[in-house]
Amino acid sequence: MNNLEFFGLTDGCSRYADICQHKCCQQDSACEGDINPGNYLLIYPREMDDRGDRICSHIKIVSGNFNGGSLGFCDAKKIDQSKCDIHQNYKTLDCRSYPFAPAFINEKLVLIVDKRCPIVQEKELNRKNLDELYKKALLAWEQVIFKNEKAEKWIKSLNLSTYELYECKK
Repeated sequence: MNNLEFFGLTDGCSRYADICQHKCCQQDSACEGDINPGNYLLIYPREMDDRGDRICSHIKIVSGNFNGGSLGFCDAKKIDQSKCDIHQNYKTLDCRSYPFAPAFINEKLVLIVDKRCPIVQEKELNRKNLDELYKKALLAWEQVIFKNEKAEKWIKSLNLSTYELYECKK
């Protein structure tokens, strides 16, 4: 397993838990008919193909064919969210790269950021951590696109209205 498998919990999360209670990690099934991809785990095409049932039993699929990928949520009753241990609980790339998500702007892969996240709302305070996660997440999404011909089309189909462009300081 490469080191990209281990990112995901941003350093700032522990400082902000009293504000959001890790809402991004404690999802519930959304309301019937509410298929807003910004409220779900975004599972890119074929991401779950090689995962074992034991480490994925906490992921509930809401839409098994969402533009070639899937939408899901974590069942909090089936995961110890205090550990973020990917050897026991698989974390999708969407989860590991949160609050970032992939997008294409002018045919270039970039990451957009969920402006609902308290860490993002105090961006300047958390700039170093966010920039570090951005770089790791961008590299991981680039690898997905390189290895998976369906991923680019899927990313281009996403409409994430609560996200905005993030300018990573180089």
